[in-house]
Amino acid sequence: MDGRGLNAYPLAAANALAGYDFSAEVYGTLSLASRMASTMKNRANVLRLAYNLHNVNRKLQSLFDTVDEAVTGKRQPAQTKNQEPPTPARLRASADSLEELARTIDYVLEASRRVGLCNNSLTAGPLRKFKAYRERLVDLADWLELIAEPKATAELFARAAQERERGEMFDLQP
Repeated sequence: MDGRGLNAYPLAAANALAGYDFSAEVYGTLSLASRMASTMKNRANVLRLAYNLHNVNRKLQSLFDTVDEAVTGKRQPAQTKNQEPPTPARLRASADSLEELARTIDYVLEASRRVGLCNNSLTAGPLRKFKAYRERLVDLADWLELIAEPKATAELFARAAQERERGEMFDLQP
């Protein structure tokens, strides 16, 4: 966020991220990650795993390019005659799919660690990138859940502003 608050979040971005096209992209990526998770039994499939990691990382990059374009306004959702604004339920459903994808990534990362692929020259770099995408997925899911509850979010920001005015701030750095 850039400090303008959630009220500055463009409706077009919410439409794009809660739409069925975005869900299809998330489920396509989840399908690739799940397929890869099923092959994480041993080190014998290193070449296949490296190839699958490359494909999943490419799909995740495409997914985040879509998100970035929607947030910056470069990508508008397809306009239909009877288009409705995103509902809280649809936003939560998108957040749930992103969280499911993050859990699948967690499984793949743990399985990779157990079979020793984190130190393999073919898979170590892509696994590091894969882990970074997992963090971004969790952040995006949290963001969508916040957008789904505008009243609660507004109250949260108002309370934080009041605490700041009263000087109730704490340094979190050691």
